[in-house]
Amino acid sequence: MKKLLFISLLFSSIICNGQIIVNGNKIYNALPVLPPPLDTARIVVITGQSNANSHGQNLSAQFTSPIIRTKHWDTTAKLFTNYSSFGLTTTGLNTQTGGLQVSKYNDSIFCIKIVQGSLAISNWSDLKGSLKLALDSALIQSIRTLRVQGKYVKVLSTIWLQGEQDCNEGSSAAAYQAKLDSVITRYRKLDISMSNTQFVIVKLVEGSGAGGYITPASTLNNAYVNLSVNKTNVSLIRPEDVGAILDDGVHYTAPSYILIANAWNTLIK
Repeated sequence: MKKLLFISLLFSSIICNGQIIVNGNKIYNALPVLPPPLDTARIVVITGQSNANSHGQNLSAQFTSPIIRTKHWDTTAKLFTNYSSFGLTTTGLNTQTGGLQVSKYNDSIFCIKIVQGSLAISNWSDLKGSLKLALDSALIQSIRTLRVQGKYVKVLSTIWLQGEQDCNEGSSAAAYQAKLDSVITRYRKLDISMSNTQFVIVKLVEGSGAGGYITPASTLNNAYVNLSVNKTNVSLIRPEDVGAILDDGVHYTAPSYILIANAWNTLIK
């Protein structure tokens, strides 16, 4: 008898507009009603050589406009405006050759640019300063502010354009690799938004420094290659592969930044 009742109910049940109806009575929704997806805000972090500061907003635009183009947004409008509401400072940074800038586009694309090629990687460590503290402040405040606005935050990528000062100081490949490894690991743990962040390293141009470096660029490049091979989500851009060149034996030319940005864009798609 129970079996017959079950079969009767089974065959008298229908699904209508996502609802299960049994003998004309609504029992429950067949499909859960999901909340609308949160808007996604994407953050790009650029760490650049000192001459990148002279490119101003253009450097941010070069790296971020490829994302904007892929989203079919209007690129004829003014891309970036200064975003100072985080209350960021450049305390401890040489504002003539470096600095910190947070820029935004349409409340959905943010770029944190921190430029200080004349400081060694020790300034990114937990024990010593200014670069670590500045980027921490920019990231944490940016993420918190965007979340308050109801956005899902994704730190899309970090571009690493550093190393010249470590060549000046004579860093070994092993020591430099260990320090950069700790920087990458630390920022992955800083916030869940960065758990899958692409860390893109731009190799130094072989022969850069014109013999003035204590450690040749090839030494640090060996560390870069090892990290890209052994760490998840670490990629490498070889300047010689994309045609990037130097204008003074150390710093990239403005067109070279565009070539590097285009190479980066293909890596994160």
